Amino acid sequence: MDEVIAHLSADPRLEADAASKIASVLKNMYDVLAKAPTQRPVVACHLRAASALRPGVPHRLNSMLGAMHDKLAERVAAGEL
Repeated sequence: MDEVIAHLSADPRLEADAASKIASVLKNMYDVLAKAPTQRPVVACHLRAASALRPGVPHRLNSMLGAMHDKLAERVAAGEL
């Protein structure tokens, strides 16, 4: 947007007032039409094979997957993903 406004201001065929009016219209159109970036949903999974795992493994795996989920959710919230 800044580059467009700079080009309008530098155009010798436009008076400063005309360039300012065009820039104002462009800014207003952009503000109305531009959409905020959307956040991607965090994906969660459910492990159904817990009964086939050795004792203690489901608990440890749950802790590990929970920590991974939390870290990914933080990164999504921060806009890193």
